Amino acid sequence: MLAHGQIVPPPDANNIRYCRTGCDSDLASLTLGHQGHLGDVVAGYGTQVELDVIRGWWSLRSLRGVRWLVEHGFDPWPEVAVLRSRL
Repeated sequence: MLAHGQIVPPPDANNIRYCRTGCDSDLASLTLGHQGHLGDVVAGYGTQVELDVIRGWWSLRSLRGVRWLVEHGFDPWPEVAVLRSRL
């Protein structure tokens, strides 16, 4: 399995460290923009998932997006609206 540019073993019960970092961020990437499907994705994943970590990753990604948009002269309002909707 390729995650974050590195080859890592697939998640299983013997690899809890990977699941705490890699699985959560992979699921966050997969469901970004499709938050309504998070429950279905997690239910089908079959391992313990930290929903707060996933939601935190979504917020961090939006904050980074706002910064990039401002630095490059674009309107950051869409990303700000996403952040505000999570309050």
